[in-house]
Amino acid sequence: MTNSLALKGVIATSPAVLFTIGGTEYTQAAATPPPSTQQSPLHTITSSGHTRSYLLSTPEHFDSSHPIPVIFAFHGHGQDAQHMETYSDLDQLPAIIVYPDGNKDTTGKRAWESAPYAQTNTHHEDSQLVRDILHQLDHTYSVDHSRIYATGKSNGGGFAARLGCTMPDVFAAVAPVAGAYYPDTHTHCATTTTSPVSIMEVHGTDDKTIDYQGGTSHGKHYISGRQLTDEFARRNRCATPPPAHLADVATTDGAKRLSWTNCAGSSEAVHYAVQGGGHNWPGSSHQKSSGPGPYNTRFSTTTRIWEFFSRHHH
Repeated sequence: MTNSLALKGVIATSPAVLFTIGGTEYTQAAATPPPSTQQSPLHTITSSGHTRSYLLSTPEHFDSSHPIPVIFAFHGHGQDAQHMETYSDLDQLPAIIVYPDGNKDTTGKRAWESAPYAQTNTHHEDSQLVRDILHQLDHTYSVDHSRIYATGKSNGGGFAARLGCTMPDVFAAVAPVAGAYYPDTHTHCATTTTSPVSIMEVHGTDDKTIDYQGGTSHGKHYISGRQLTDEFARRNRCATPPPAHLADVATTDGAKRLSWTNCAGSSEAVHYAVQGGGHNWPGSSHQKSSGPGPYNTRFSTTTRIWEFFSRHHH
């Protein structure tokens, strides 16, 4: 059965199946989503002894009796949940979208666990927050726990990567964007899991904030997006790496796609080198508010994320 899910203003002109929930196929047109115009409801939760907050977006039309996927979306350092909701365009997707607010660091900027400036590193408070939010959602929605995903930008992208590394029992796939991959994002990963976590990493080749090639910030080294993807591919036992040189990879829709294949459990490891892209969310209807340029408008990050997530479940 196919159902055309109303995706908050997107008009279906050439539907394609994007997801199946409870035996129902949902479709979306290949169209550019409109700008987000309103904030989703704010929720609070007590986690690790602190009051935390998150925005919660749900599809306009869905049967709450059928299991529904959940996407966690983490904002960048110094941003907040409302910023992330506005520029990511994730509200258009047929899933529950959770936009948590990071705790403030010593300078008053919101940040996420795994970055050297975060105040939640010692007791892994942000990881616990994710588990607590999922538990809270279970009281209201029929959450499909085989389809839990994480994305984020910059520091939030680094945290999404960390969740894929340390909580493979929870997350089926992660998709960090312009991520800051400090050591805590890719070390001390879970080793006993039987469920590999797929990754799709997106990074602009002209990113001047978190360099495409990796670098140092806040006194800590961070690895490149390609190196992070390679780490996931190693854990997922991918047998076939991509070409060693970007020059040997064709450019499609403004990006070069590097894919590690023949991985365990039908998992994937994919890296998109967004050509000429800066430290932002490529293709966003609010791209300039997502971070500094230059801006690549040909590559649609949100569309690619959903296509990727839709292929993976535990």
